[in-house]
Amino acid sequence: MAVGAIGWAASAGAVDPRPTAEELLIAVQQPTVTDLTGTTLTRVDLGLPAGIEGLVDLPAPLNAASGEVAAQVWVDGPDRQRITALADVSATASAAVADTQLSAVRDGDTVVVWSAEDATATTYTAAPDAPAKADAAQTPGTPAEVAREALAVLGEDADVTVADSPPMAGRDTVALVVDPRDTKTLVSQVTITFDRETNVVLGVQVGSTKLPGPAVETAFTAVSYDQVSSDVFAFTPPAGATVVDKTMGPDSDSPKPEPEVIGDGWSAVAVGEVQMPGAPGQSAPGDLIAGLDDEQRSTAMQALGAYLSLPTVSGTWGSGRVVAGTLFSVIITDDGRYAVGAVDVETLVAALAQQR
Repeated sequence: MAVGAIGWAASAGAVDPRPTAEELLIAVQQPTVTDLTGTTLTRVDLGLPAGIEGLVDLPAPLNAASGEVAAQVWVDGPDRQRITALADVSATASAAVADTQLSAVRDGDTVVVWSAEDATATTYTAAPDAPAKADAAQTPGTPAEVAREALAVLGEDADVTVADSPPMAGRDTVALVVDPRDTKTLVSQVTITFDRETNVVLGVQVGSTKLPGPAVETAFTAVSYDQVSSDVFAFTPPAGATVVDKTMGPDSDSPKPEPEVIGDGWSAVAVGEVQMPGAPGQSAPGDLIAGLDDEQRSTAMQALGAYLSLPTVSGTWGSGRVVAGTLFSVIITDDGRYAVGAVDVETLVAALAQQR
């Protein structure tokens, strides 16, 4: 079914049609606007034990174990975006760089990431022979990006329906509700809220079978589709900042082995080798901190302490330690492997046994 750019705002006196689920699934890739400015608020409750964040690599906004993160977002087509995490969730778009925790600006093939914590601006430039990236009409970390990641795992093992929803950020909306049929997954429901007129994703909620409310909730609290000034994407680091230049391309990083996927759909489990210095079975704890400065050594020791405090589990595959969150579980084995999925620990144990 070919569907062009879709808008569902009703004309005066007309009956406002509700789109089909298929139309909404397509619409997430086809907003009718190219410019956007807005403020988002993300609430996360992953249920991770304290200190474990450094051991689990997650995409934004899931890289926060819990709490709230406010951000200002600017979008000018597929090649120019800026997202700034605000130090104060009540802050507005006028917040200065010095008042922000983190800011990322993309202008074509160049991305600048500013970290206020260590006053460092890192510029990533694509190598000439780097493969072309997929179209990214929305900034990573926005509701649209969360929606795409959620839709990528839908498969056919879910009931997808369309529902009316209350206004969001002053816009009329419609919602796509996804109910997994897989009884092994920790995901109870995914709700994606669209602007009826522009198709822009304004909010996403991901529910957990372990919580009465959403485990992840991100939404625009304010949004405008006015043209964005090009000055927004001309990021200049503050005086005295450390500037680091990096080139991103096929040879910029060592290739990482692909994990083995056991099962499919919502209860799929990825099993692979831990690629982290000091991981069990790869380096001794002493090797982890050798040559580090005081701050790096402190961070490494905190991560090691968090790992050693995790509960243990064992089976025919060996033994390891467990991270049991609200949306996913992880087992890090003593021989340097990991198993991760949006499932309970028992399902991970079964997958490790199957791989063995």
